[in-house]
Amino acid sequence: MRECLVAAALAAGIVLAATGPFARWLRAGRLRREVRIDTPESHQAKQGTPSMGGVVLTLAVAAACLAASPTVSCLVLTLATVAFAGLGFLDDFVKATARPGFGIKARHKFSVQVGLSGGAVYAVAWAFELPPALHWPPTFAAVPLGWAFVPAAVFFVVAVTNATNIVDGLDGLAAGVLFLCFGALTVISAVEGLTPVAAFSGAAAGACLAFLWFNRHPARIWMGDTGSMALGAGLALTALASGKELLLPLLALVLVVDGVSVILQVLAFKTTGKRLFRIAPIHHALELRGWPETRVVTAAWLLTGVGALGSAAVWLSGR
Repeated sequence: MRECLVAAALAAGIVLAATGPFARWLRAGRLRREVRIDTPESHQAKQGTPSMGGVVLTLAVAAACLAASPTVSCLVLTLATVAFAGLGFLDDFVKATARPGFGIKARHKFSVQVGLSGGAVYAVAWAFELPPALHWPPTFAAVPLGWAFVPAAVFFVVAVTNATNIVDGLDGLAAGVLFLCFGALTVISAVEGLTPVAAFSGAAAGACLAFLWFNRHPARIWMGDTGSMALGAGLALTALASGKELLLPLLALVLVVDGVSVILQVLAFKTTGKRLFRIAPIHHALELRGWPETRVVTAAWLLTGVGALGSAAVWLSGR
């Protein structure tokens, strides 16, 4: 438990100290994400808000995790997170410079995500000596998958990463949701004695909580793809490393709802030519129905809190 508390405090301190100056540097260098026209009209007021806050988040999590638990397992988790942060940073940079408002082409980004996920899954499975199996709640007994484990795990990491990227669309939304998700995984991992996972999750939770000081409405900086891809991948990998991958859909219920809303919107439009929602993801659809941004974010935090309590109940019922 000590390691996760130390990691959380270190990460929070780094984010609080570095995010303000980094945001000012981004503004001075005009490295600011342009708001796309296919978002609610109210978002045009966010024009010029610096992105790439995920640079500070990723460095804070990596430094805090390795300082609190300098193990090979922590190193693997941090290197995987940094790799996804690199892809997200490239996407953010393209959005801010070469193609304002638009980043790397989706098919190219997806291909790199699959490659990174494959390497990350292999490394995490080796570092944590994971069996080729899924862990079924509430007892989390291993259900062998054999050769199918790798593609299933890669799909899981890519899905969680992209869902997190989708959720990062409102001030404070992704940071608050991720804080609650990582916080729950920290407690579970610490109780089970999984120190490297608890240290990484604790660092991520502390960093996200501190980032809310700058990212709450009205946001002074966004985490961008740098942060959402890094932390989304980190969330998926810590769930795999702790054997709680099938608990994550309940814990991260907001990621599921937002991600599925986009998938359904695309499928409906391609098959029928009509949209299920006025706009996707669903947090933007709620805005168009008249919900203030802060109300949407608060509802998402509450839903995540309910998911965290439900996850805790499922976990405790199997102990």
